[in-house]
Amino acid sequence: MQLVMRCDDFGYTPVFNLGLKKVLEHGICTHVELMSDTPGNIDAMETMSKYPWISVGWHQHFRGKPVLPVEQVPSLVNEKGQFKFREVWTKETFNEEARRKKFEGVDYGEMVAELRAELDLFLKHMGRVPDMAGARPGNVAGDATIQVCEEYGIPYQCSRRVGPDGRISEPLEKWKHVKMTTIHQPGHPVYLVRTNEDSYIRNCTYDPLTYVLNDEQHVLDLECGCMAWHPGFYDDYMFEDATYFFDGDKRYFEPSPLVDCAMLCDPRLRQWIKDNKVELISAADAIHGTRNYQNHLRSIGSDLYIGNILA
Repeated sequence: MQLVMRCDDFGYTPVFNLGLKKVLEHGICTHVELMSDTPGNIDAMETMSKYPWISVGWHQHFRGKPVLPVEQVPSLVNEKGQFKFREVWTKETFNEEARRKKFEGVDYGEMVAELRAELDLFLKHMGRVPDMAGARPGNVAGDATIQVCEEYGIPYQCSRRVGPDGRISEPLEKWKHVKMTTIHQPGHPVYLVRTNEDSYIRNCTYDPLTYVLNDEQHVLDLECGCMAWHPGFYDDYMFEDATYFFDGDKRYFEPSPLVDCAMLCDPRLRQWIKDNKVELISAADAIHGTRNYQNHLRSIGSDLYIGNILA
């Protein structure tokens, strides 16, 4: 079977990027999802300009600030100059209706201008636009993203997705031939809980390596699967920007990126790939039928090149 090993949130901060860079050099990564509006965005783009065999997705969490000056996009920002619809997940806001409400009052023209500026940033620092995007209609950001993806020639909605509730989201008709299925990995919660008294509770049950080695979601039965991870290191910016807030006085912060980083560099993962005759490919390879990732492995004499695995 073919497998895309996807690493998300590249560009969050320069420190976070260090963890993903470790995976790029010493672990398994065939596709990165890059955030273009956060403090580590340019560092991530410049890094990916050196890895043309690894595909890049446009990861739109809107976690940071607009690339354009705030006076040019006033309807997009809050009092701190951040996107006012930035993804902050709570029990109250983690639903589609709440997300739609966050976009009320956002000017469509300003949204389009901002997204064009972000893609121009990719062109300047990465030398190319992203290979794909997850754009979906339903709010002003999704509709604007579809427009600019069409303008810049970026594929979107090109993967079959299995959601946390088991529901399946199909790709657009033009991408029905793409066999890639992106799995929702349930994972196990890993939280550092910060209370008003600054006490810490650690609950570590997240074990992604066991999840992969045991093939808990039968990924090996797929023709082409995509597993998404979040490898990275942490800094104070990310701690203060923690995205999970429950119960009012507690901040739930998820250090699973540290665990993912270790897992993706673990030799047991490498052996699992060889034992199960897995062909690693990039998302762009899956979409366009190319062999850029495998050709790179072949050129460096990697033991993960499918020709060496099957020999």
